[in-house]
Amino acid sequence: GTPISVVFSAGNHRFACGQTYGTVLGGAQSAKNVITVGAVNDDGSHSGSSSGWGPTLDGRIKPELVSPGVSIRSTWPGGGYGGYTGSSQSAPAVSGAIALLQQQSRQVCDGHSGTDDTMLPATVRAILSHSATDLDTTGPDYSTGFGMVNVEQAVRTLPSHIENSIANGTLEV
Repeated sequence: GTPISVVFSAGNHRFACGQTYGTVLGGAQSAKNVITVGAVNDDGSHSGSSSGWGPTLDGRIKPELVSPGVSIRSTWPGGGYGGYTGSSQSAPAVSGAIALLQQQSRQVCDGHSGTDDTMLPATVRAILSHSATDLDTTGPDYSTGFGMVNVEQAVRTLPSHIENSIANGTLEV
């Protein structure tokens, strides 16, 4: 079957039991082969967010990515709209970024490899991590991982035949 990237929210347990770091709890969000997403404000700050921070129990960086997750307009149960805050509001943006990245890869690569041009989950994770907009301290950290997801930059880091399309001005972003 076609491999799929798995995205989990980091959870909202920062400050639980007086802890700040090490609050990406065990379970799916701390798994090695998933993309874990934390919540930040639109400007990348942590104000208003209790999104979980790493490290995991074995010292890995989690979350890998962050995206806006504070006061996100959404539907309310029973009808209407309102603002929600938390990493569950951030993860859908990264899932959407993955869908756009896969679509762009298929569009440009279709027929080049002679096989299904779906990128492997590890490739997607690497592209999103290394194209993210760095926040907080320089380099990966336990609060924002590799940084804020940046879809445009992710498209620009696709394999060389896609980079050639960008250089030739033929890639629609």
